[in-house]
Amino acid sequence: MRSESESFFDYETETLQKGGDAVLCVQISENLQNRNHFECCRGRLFDTKDFQYYGGTIPVILGYEYRDVYQIGFQFTAVYLYHTYNFEVVGILEKNSIIQNPGTTILLDKYIIMPGFNVCSMPQENAGITIHYANKTSGCLVAPTEKFAEVSNCIKQLLLDQKCGYYTMDIFPVKYNVIEKTGFDIGSFIIGLSIIFLAFHILYYRHVKKTKKYIIKNRVFFACAELAGTGLLFLTTYYAFSFLISMKMDMRILGIFGIFVIVTKYVYLPPGREI
Repeated sequence: MRSESESFFDYETETLQKGGDAVLCVQISENLQNRNHFECCRGRLFDTKDFQYYGGTIPVILGYEYRDVYQIGFQFTAVYLYHTYNFEVVGILEKNSIIQNPGTTILLDKYIIMPGFNVCSMPQENAGITIHYANKTSGCLVAPTEKFAEVSNCIKQLLLDQKCGYYTMDIFPVKYNVIEKTGFDIGSFIIGLSIIFLAFHILYYRHVKKTKKYIIKNRVFFACAELAGTGLLFLTTYYAFSFLISMKMDMRILGIFGIFVIVTKYVYLPPGREI
């Protein structure tokens, strides 16, 4: 997207500029909007009808950094794929809104968000629309390793049946971790896991170690050993859980996860050991 009259965040410098050649802009589908659970501090998100273009004005949502620049209902013109369109601001996102997909995370605070619309009335000059649909049908698909060949063949057959022309496919492995898979904030996840470990140790000392002989000769060394052991257990649990959540949760994986936790606990924090 390019605008010569209004101020937008530049694609390269990410600074607010007037008359930029390219601005920070992204198109989203209705499914992506629903999956990422966006919220607006002003205005609204896209409706189903916003994803059908019959001509006229195209609705857009602005990132949080635009909150003091433009108001809801503001209209502007800009060039999109070699054609000039009229756009209207219908919403402004909450701060730190992100698009989270496998392999990429986009912070939307400085972005203009356009709907990935279907063109319901094809203009005579449709070179830009052809590129629009090429962009619309491009994307990322994640498939389990064991079904990779099946999924690839389905995609190739679909492209052939629909006479989509020449498409290329880049193949690369995607490694999930627990944060990406669950969508938890990293800070909240660490705090929550820390609380769980703290509660576990309180219960452990109050109800288990009362029945065990535990001689402490050096309290500083004992405290360091406890902290080190707890840290190792924390990391083991995190990485085991990351591995677990990215795989099928069958009994073998659950067994491996349990062995990781038990071995770590009793190797690094053996009860009844003289310190």
